[in-house]
Amino acid sequence: MQDPGDAITRELDETKLEALVEVVYLAAFADGEFSETERAHFTRSVEQLTEGRLGSLRLN
Repeated sequence: MQDPGDAITRELDETKLEALVEVVYLAAFADGEFSETERAHFTRSVEQLTEGRLGSLRLN
């Protein structure tokens, strides 16, 4: 089964892609914790999903 995420994100312009990443970040942080391990995994996942279109992620 193929992951449809790549195809979906390719169709988004930069503004919508940033909004999607923000929503995913808020969901990841919903439990009030965002460890270094979670942060590293999140960053790798977003960079892969967005194919680097957003440049270097700054998670502050």
